[in-house]
Amino acid sequence: SAVYPSLKGHGGDLSPQGALQHALLAQRMAEQFPDVFRGSPDIDASTSPVPRAIVSMASFCTALQQKLPKARISQRCYMTEAGTLNPVSEYNPYIGIKDIYRILGKSYVVAAGRYGQELPSDGLLNRLFTNPSAIVDSAGMQEVSRSFVDVFSHMQCIGREDLTGLITDEEYGNWWKLSNCVNYEAMGNSESNNGLYPALAAPLLEDFLAKAEEDMEDGIEVRLRFGHDMNLFSLLALMEVDGWGGRYDSANEINSNWSTSDVPMASNFKIVLYRDRKGEILVKAVHNEHECMLPLSSDNAPYYKWDDFQAYYSSTINKAVLLLKEYQHE
Repeated sequence: SAVYPSLKGHGGDLSPQGALQHALLAQRMAEQFPDVFRGSPDIDASTSPVPRAIVSMASFCTALQQKLPKARISQRCYMTEAGTLNPVSEYNPYIGIKDIYRILGKSYVVAAGRYGQELPSDGLLNRLFTNPSAIVDSAGMQEVSRSFVDVFSHMQCIGREDLTGLITDEEYGNWWKLSNCVNYEAMGNSESNNGLYPALAAPLLEDFLAKAEEDMEDGIEVRLRFGHDMNLFSLLALMEVDGWGGRYDSANEINSNWSTSDVPMASNFKIVLYRDRKGEILVKAVHNEHECMLPLSSDNAPYYKWDDFQAYYSSTINKAVLLLKEYQHE
């Protein structure tokens, strides 16, 4: 009863911890890229039309404005940009929501059959209830246990980490392995979705390329986009960032190479452009404040030539859009 009032009605909301994370990210970003934020930089921020994303943008931009009083920050939330900022939704311009559900549904069915081995649930439920069978039958115990694991693992978001001790480290590990495999099948470049889920990020990557060119002409120093973790999974796989586009056949391979833990709350991805002394434009990708490797040739990785970056990912976008359109006609 002490926890429930903190959770009731807040499914999908941004917690105070989440708002703080965004504020701290903004401060660190300004410190990590002083040349970009020098003087009175023009900063354009846009968000998916979902409340937690809107609050994320507000928290981030408020902290950034406090850090940089002279910065000119524009914030907006337009439905016309929903297909770019939240492409894993009904707003994707290249595929309908029913087809997106069909992609995810097929992947989850495959994952359930491949990795859905029964995990022991009685230990957890026996610690929580004196008579678990009076609450749920044996067939439903795994699902109830999964729900409790989800709730307890998110207690850190509301400052109640004391409750995480109700689950053993082994139980957390087993549930994570299962969940990670299921999410890879649905949101990675898995055989079961045949690259369709990564392809959903085509509008977002397309916007990156187009807006970068415009911003270099118009003098926009920073463009911020606030969206959702599902879209970031898709984007990282489509861009093949640090091997995210890999295809794995076993649970061991998946859990050794692909991890949902790498896309936590307040996860972030930056594409940073530089101009060298010769006037050539270079680009670097940064995921959660760590430099990334891209599938491009470069003598100076993780820095890549902007022309090479554009050419490679323009082709990637075209292939992704074609894949989505062909799927709609199956």
